[in-house]
Amino acid sequence: MHENKNKIPRTNREFLGYIDKTTSHIYMISEFIDNSIQSALDYNQQHVNVNVIVNLKDEYMIIADDACGIPYDKRDIAIKNGKSEYEQGDSLNMFGVGMKMASIWFGKRLRIYTKHINDNFAYSLTLDVDELKDEDFYFTDVKNIDISKESGYKFDYKNGTIIKIDKLHLKSVHAGRYDAKMFRKGEKNTGKALEEQIACRYARFLRKGMLSINLSFINKKGNEEMSNGKSIDITKAMIPNSFISSFGKNDYEYAPGKNINTTREYKERYNILKKAYENKLQDNVGFVGLTYGDIFEKFEKQEEFKFECKIALAENEYKNYKIPFIFGFIGKNDALLKYNGLSVYQDGRAIIAGPNSKLNTLTWLSFDKALSNKSYYINNRFIGEIELDDKKIFRVDNNKMGFHGTVKEDIEKNIISVFKSNLEPIFREMLELIFHKDEQVKSDKEIKQEIERFSEIVNKNKTLEKFDVIPKELTMIDPDNDDERTISSFSVRELETANTLYNLTYNINNTEFDNDNLRIFKVESSILDGVQLLILHVNKDFYGFKKGIKDESLLVLINPIINLILCSLSTCKSDKERLNKIFQIVEILHNVD
Repeated sequence: MHENKNKIPRTNREFLGYIDKTTSHIYMISEFIDNSIQSALDYNQQHVNVNVIVNLKDEYMIIADDACGIPYDKRDIAIKNGKSEYEQGDSLNMFGVGMKMASIWFGKRLRIYTKHINDNFAYSLTLDVDELKDEDFYFTDVKNIDISKESGYKFDYKNGTIIKIDKLHLKSVHAGRYDAKMFRKGEKNTGKALEEQIACRYARFLRKGMLSINLSFINKKGNEEMSNGKSIDITKAMIPNSFISSFGKNDYEYAPGKNINTTREYKERYNILKKAYENKLQDNVGFVGLTYGDIFEKFEKQEEFKFECKIALAENEYKNYKIPFIFGFIGKNDALLKYNGLSVYQDGRAIIAGPNSKLNTLTWLSFDKALSNKSYYINNRFIGEIELDDKKIFRVDNNKMGFHGTVKEDIEKNIISVFKSNLEPIFREMLELIFHKDEQVKSDKEIKQEIERFSEIVNKNKTLEKFDVIPKELTMIDPDNDDERTISSFSVRELETANTLYNLTYNINNTEFDNDNLRIFKVESSILDGVQLLILHVNKDFYGFKKGIKDESLLVLINPIINLILCSLSTCKSDKERLNKIFQIVEILHNVD
């Protein structure tokens, strides 16, 4: 096979500078995937496979695809450092810098093995930074090769490309680039979760079935480290569905099996909110194509809490360009909070996308008090997408990590202004209603655990002597509207007869009282002739108080009350004495027949 030399009018300094470039793995890996996608798009190929392999045992990286290859007569554009303005166009690989930069960032020698869809032969290209010594230098190409044989990677496609990078920087200050944690998903914040970042960046191509990606990391011993000894397929299943949804577990529910809009508190708070906007339902909220009525309608129908509209930017600078904008809020799964913020798309590929981490915030508008000075839910659960497809207005920088000019600042300023002026009050109240049920469900679980713990201790120690405590599911009924709710609570049972003497439950709603912060408890007892006692007051110094629990938690209130009542009544010898004792313990607000 004959080796041809090709002259490049560039200096070696430009290439050597890439070795020390400050960037991250997601941006570098994306450069290769961008090229594969663009190659398929250029020839209307419906699907492309991309395999990314890091092999530390044999000290090389491979990026292989079955796209349409690089035409031999364009090989100089493929290997030289940068395209002319005429050559750039509007493609994902428009600058002609990224693939070379990413390759040299990982290793000093780049070899490309490719077969173009319109060529009747395969060929290879080699660029070795160590060979670049003069102002003008050469890369080599070899025609009519066997790709599998020359690359050492099995190539079963009619056309496509293999990029092989070696002479890795393993013995330099950049050796950390090849740590396994930089590629595989780690525990919580210890790993970079590269597959999640790739899935988000190429979500639209993955969803429509155009793209498949496989990621492999082979350690120095030759073992695969990505996932249970296997490489990992990056699929659309990895793309988070973060928006609040009626299909998401409990996203719109007050409690398991109970819809939030059947509760009185929901109805009252929601009606107050809607009444405040009843004269503005047809008004635009500040984004093109979205009214206040649209927001209320989606909330009432409990549809996916996601809104599609457009942002109108300043006419003088952006020609009144209207940016497609989708936004909403993350549902109850707190693991999805790392996707908080605004993702930015161009040509179907996310230029800006999560997941964020404690060390790196990748998305826009993902900072405290970005959209609200009062609501944690709005700021930390906001999620959105915008399209910046007009390249004459929104020009991506050469690294494809952001945009030229003040695009980010101008868009953020617009969204923040609309939220703080028009949307903050309405979304603050709606999100508090939606997530109130989460707090309730969490509280119910904690209460049940505490009841079981307390019952076990009381019964084991025979604190009540002739009685034991039985955890029990009891039904609460609101007398005003017959709303029902099942909660975890206590029954006190006499050991000798197995008769239940007391049930203790608590009210959900306190709106009949002046002070909404007080929790109302009911004691139902056979010795009280069917009368329910409403217990309003709790003393923190009661026996059984569990230190460190916040006042807002129902757990704080139930545990000391039950401890005190049960332990105090255990010394009483008659029903009359027990009744008098209860009157001494609690403040009787009123009785319910």
